[in-house]
Amino acid sequence: MEHPGRLGLLMLVAGSWACTAPTPGPEGDEEVAAASDEVFGGSLDTTHQAVVAWLNGGKCTATIVAVQGNQGYALTAAHCVPGGGNLGNLRQGNNHANGSYDVQYPVVEAVVHPEYNVASAYDFAMVRFTGATGSTPIIAALASSQDNIGNGTQLDIVGYGQTENGNTTLRHHVVKPTSNTSEVSLYFNQPTSGMCFGDSGGGIIQNIAGTDYVVGVNQAVENNDCTGTSIAGRVSAVKSTFIDPFINGQPFQDQTCDQCTDAHTQGGGLCLDDVLACFSNTFCDQYVQCRSGCTTLPCVVGCDQSYPGGKQLYDQIIGCMCTSCSSECNGDSLCAPPPACYLDVVNDTCQSCYEGACCAEATACAGDAGCLDCTLSLLPADSCGQ
Repeated sequence: MEHPGRLGLLMLVAGSWACTAPTPGPEGDEEVAAASDEVFGGSLDTTHQAVVAWLNGGKCTATIVAVQGNQGYALTAAHCVPGGGNLGNLRQGNNHANGSYDVQYPVVEAVVHPEYNVASAYDFAMVRFTGATGSTPIIAALASSQDNIGNGTQLDIVGYGQTENGNTTLRHHVVKPTSNTSEVSLYFNQPTSGMCFGDSGGGIIQNIAGTDYVVGVNQAVENNDCTGTSIAGRVSAVKSTFIDPFINGQPFQDQTCDQCTDAHTQGGGLCLDDVLACFSNTFCDQYVQCRSGCTTLPCVVGCDQSYPGGKQLYDQIIGCMCTSCSSECNGDSLCAPPPACYLDVVNDTCQSCYEGACCAEATACAGDAGCLDCTLSLLPADSCGQ
């Protein structure tokens, strides 16, 4: 049976927006005063010194998450990585303009998440730079064991992106609650404030017991005026699989089944077309609503029988997820073939005979709570024989 959370996730994705990712601004290192800059509707940020501007012919924001000797490592968005050879520089300071920044670090390597090309929810990249010292500021990436972010959690969006007042080279921030969360993403409603162009790759910061952690990466915003819904990548989803391996020079790891299926049912994912086909169909939408409330097998059978066309479309989503995430979901119950008649026979050698001769009766029993209790009980009540 599908995990209940996955049903809820598909409801969220189908009702969400077509993502328009913020893109780096047009400025180069020598023309940063003409840049398109900061968080809109926010205020000046003078505390998050590990959040830096990345100037590489365009502009994004990044967060320094680790330092090893003279090598530093920063987290940003994959769509910020330039296609050519110019990796540019990171500029640390409240103002990234020429003559105003504190430190400039040459970027020597940039690597995007290995799944980014097939699922844009993996819009993460790591950059390595030189010139780091013991005083280089860092904000550590949040581990999954520390991640308690839910709907309504207050988080600090930081970046050098465009404001409601036009261009600037100053770093700004705004504190906002999450409007929704998923395995790999954080969502925000921003009618009057939030991330904008140039903030891409910047950090979403959470203070836990007096220590700042980067918990999200600015990825995309719904409308060209930077209003609507915005999305950030959830850092804890990739810390052990992408961030830490990059820093430590180790191979990248697979995401979990839940993370993989989440990514492929969002914008840019391989299963998005199946999701949209389902939720543009009344019966499929009703089927998902029905199944989302189920906690028993009779409820599942009832939904399957009430909306057979909807079930077929939904099963196509599950099939796509299990194909797209075959290694991540290997052995997961999501992708285990369900019993053809809802019930399994203890002796596997009898299963095909049972399905061929008694499938209608088994299905009817699975949809009846009383019959199901009698069938599954080791010591059936006397009434079961009636």
